[in-house]
Amino acid sequence: MNNQKEWWEDFFSGLWLDVQREAKTDEQTRIEADFIPNVLQLAPQSKIPDVPCGEGRHSIELVARGYQVTEVDITLPFLNEARRKATEQQLEIAWEHRNMRDLPWEEEFDGAFCFWGSFGYFDDNGNADFFKAISGVLKRGAKFLLDTHITETLLPKSRSVVGSESAAC
Repeated sequence: MNNQKEWWEDFFSGLWLDVQREAKTDEQTRIEADFIPNVLQLAPQSKIPDVPCGEGRHSIELVARGYQVTEVDITLPFLNEARRKATEQQLEIAWEHRNMRDLPWEEEFDGAFCFWGSFGYFDDNGNADFFKAISGVLKRGAKFLLDTHITETLLPKSRSVVGSESAAC
């Protein structure tokens, strides 16, 4: 059995937490929170998971607008920060500390989204497992919105290429 951690299991800590907190403005979050329910064609009070949710900026904005959001993330510091922010604003959000490929619900949600480069961390089979998990939680006819801004997943794969080029110089 391989006990070696995947790169993404420890990546989202330390400096990266600061980067994520500062990378998007409140205005950008509002624009994206306009976009998400529009594209997913969600009615008010719709149930949606934010998978993975990071520090919860989309979820908090969407709950403030009347949507029912379940936040899913494997990174406890992100979930704790999201809880703190939601509590400060007196917003009710469901929290799930779990891997994005492990979604226990069946046909419960009216739509789902995965934003800000949160897709592509796994190999092809792992990515397929994520799609299967998302598919299983959606009601028939519900949509899934995927933001494929995946720089984080390209950098680890480029190490061998960069190393080879450096050695050739």
